[in-house]
Amino acid sequence: DVCAVPVLAHVDVVIIGGGTSGACAAIGAARRGAEGLVVEYQEGLGGVGSLGLIGRPYHGQKLGFTKEVPFCDKEHNTEYKMEWYRTKIRTTGGKIWLRVLGCGAIVDGNVVKGVIVATPMGRGAILADVVIDATGNADIAVAAGAESMFGGDETDIALQGTGLPQR
Repeated sequence: DVCAVPVLAHVDVVIIGGGTSGACAAIGAARRGAEGLVVEYQEGLGGVGSLGLIGRPYHGQKLGFTKEVPFCDKEHNTEYKMEWYRTKIRTTGGKIWLRVLGCGAIVDGNVVKGVIVATPMGRGAILADVVIDATGNADIAVAAGAESMFGGDETDIALQGTGLPQR
């Protein structure tokens, strides 16, 4: 028995975080034939690029995967963009769990074998061959024991803001 919580799913790839990188990782995994599951705490996909109301690519650069993503304009709004991510993931065979929080890692030796999630119905495990931490702040990597550094503790760090007002 790998863990003391119920196993909720066993997939090829689990992506924790369905934001701008996680949603794209889920689409990429599914396109390559992997059974993927994206876990997102918010009510929609796309992160700061949708729910965060960042409607345009950085300096207008549509490179790599962003060439496919519909950015907000007269025809496409935030809701359209979230639905675009959801549809792409689902039509390529991926699964999505919304309102679920990745809150731990399952580690065997030095290999990450899955994640612990908190769902509205309780905690559980998702076992996976590949775990992608797309939380934006390395929550799963840190839970797995990876070294981390909080900006400003030992060095100055430059961060890109989302352009939103302080809350």
